Amino acid sequence: MRPLSLVLFLTFTLLSFNAGHILPGAADGGSREQKVWAKAGSSAVLPCHLSPSKMWKSLKELHDKTSVVWKRHGGSAHWEAHIVLEVEYTGLRKAARPMRPRVSVQDSAFRKGIFSLRINPVRSEDAGLYEAWVTYDTEVQSCQVELGVITVTTSPPSPVIENEPLLLSCNSSHWARLVETRWFHNGHLVPTSETFCALHGALSIPQPAMSDAGSWRCQLRYSDNEIISATLDLQILVTPSIQGPVSEGSHLLLICSLTHPRGHERYQWKHLGSAPTSSKLAVATSHNLDGQRTQTGRTLEILRVSQKDMGTWECSVHGPEGRLGAVEYGLQITGAHISNPPSIFSGPVTFGLMLTLFLLLTVCVLALALQKRARPAAFPALEGMVAITAPRKKEMEENQKEKIQQTEC
Repeated sequence: MRPLSLVLFLTFTLLSFNAGHILPGAADGGSREQKVWAKAGSSAVLPCHLSPSKMWKSLKELHDKTSVVWKRHGGSAHWEAHIVLEVEYTGLRKAARPMRPRVSVQDSAFRKGIFSLRINPVRSEDAGLYEAWVTYDTEVQSCQVELGVITVTTSPPSPVIENEPLLLSCNSSHWARLVETRWFHNGHLVPTSETFCALHGALSIPQPAMSDAGSWRCQLRYSDNEIISATLDLQILVTPSIQGPVSEGSHLLLICSLTHPRGHERYQWKHLGSAPTSSKLAVATSHNLDGQRTQTGRTLEILRVSQKDMGTWECSVHGPEGRLGAVEYGLQITGAHISNPPSIFSGPVTFGLMLTLFLLLTVCVLALALQKRARPAAFPALEGMVAITAPRKKEMEENQKEKIQQTEC
């Protein structure tokens, strides 16, 4: 066994039996426990640094021969310790699997005697008692920090849709009994009313409006007079203000508005069609929009509204952490119907057929007239025929008898 390893083993063994030999490790030179509160989803720093009286060693020696082990007490017994992060003097790091990507210490701060543990992001299950063991040269120092976690959530998650029910919840890992919960909006105390219904550690907003967006802070007061508070930024998606159908052929702008944007949001439009359950969704992006549609950020522009634009349009907002929320708008068009294709007896088709038949008949009449004028007569003599009255048969017989009698005389 190497001499340094032997020294560490003996040191920790002695520490286990005689806590009085542990050197003070708090910032003020004492070994009392510190308390840090952090909001779930944010970062927390558990402080630990050498007392001023222990900074007499050279900076180089302190940096080269220093190691730190952070442990968390919990499990079946309160004092059962689990290693969270271990940094050897060689630079080798070991971290517990559940917290491996979220815990770190700053190597550059070792020269200043700072060994604070950073947790980012904090989770509600991270609450508990943490203890650091700092070894430099042949001495050991400990730090104890209790981490409390306060959680503030919205249901549904922010951003929320305007006029849809919203529930704000606030709770913490503190052991004492909760006595009072107070809510502040943009720094002003929110009174209980029909608009804001206070529950145990929660606040219900039946119909959130645009004015409800902004900073919300919950304040929890416990039976031991401990007061804890945390804030969140509430974002609201604006529902379309257009009421009723839109005239076909009109110019339409659909705007997806988000209160208090952070600047990194990305907007995406989808045409869900007349049936939202359709398996084929037209994704409206700047790459695949036709000439009649253009998208610029949160705005979708339709130059001439047509029947193919009718149906449900969805605007979804995306951030670095993924999809944040979505809002839908049902586009109705004046004169458009969702039905079977028009029959041959429908109005426009019937009018077209009648017009076509009329034109064909007119052309046929003109063609016959021109053909008749151009054709020569078959019997020219008939053209000069004069109509006369022919004698009747009886009169012709009487005249013939008279001629016969005159001949006989």
